[in-house]
Amino acid sequence: MGWGWSSGWCTHPPEWCSHHRCATLDTSNRVVGMSINGRATESELTGFSNHLMLGVSRVRDSLLLEETAMSQSQEDADRIDGTYVFDGALSRKGYRLNKFFFSLNKAENRAAFREDAEALMDRFGLTDREKRWIHEKDWLALAREGGANIFVMYKIGSVTGDSLQHIGAGFRGQTLEEFLSTRNIQGAR
Repeated sequence: MGWGWSSGWCTHPPEWCSHHRCATLDTSNRVVGMSINGRATESELTGFSNHLMLGVSRVRDSLLLEETAMSQSQEDADRIDGTYVFDGALSRKGYRLNKFFFSLNKAENRAAFREDAEALMDRFGLTDREKRWIHEKDWLALAREGGANIFVMYKIGSVTGDSLQHIGAGFRGQTLEEFLSTRNIQGAR
């Protein structure tokens, strides 16, 4: 299944949100399912599938332009020490990690992690290297080399007790106290 968006219609997995109009596309970019606020709407499917297909082709064209721009961005970032570009290749590389982190939204997966972290990580197909980064809380390696997205990576804090500030400190190679001293937030933890 493929996902993209068009004219207000999200086409990512419907379980990712229940407040949008969602459509699921097959590998040929044909609409095979649709929901509004998490409820399937067969009558909507016919009316919007052609409209959605126009949007999919626009998204595809836009991605080609973005890919060209990202190549330039990567070249620019390579010139700045300590920076990297989170591009499509890194995003694809991080699919397993991001799926694992996102799964921690569910109470049963948080409980499974607490009970047997290795088994849960195995269930998501994480490599030994990715597991080591998680155990060592090497947030920068998870993002930079593993392709983890910060917006789902921080969900592990719900089971490890690490706040977004802890992760931010890890990204900068600082202790929490050093990191917080650079922020203008009183009492942040």
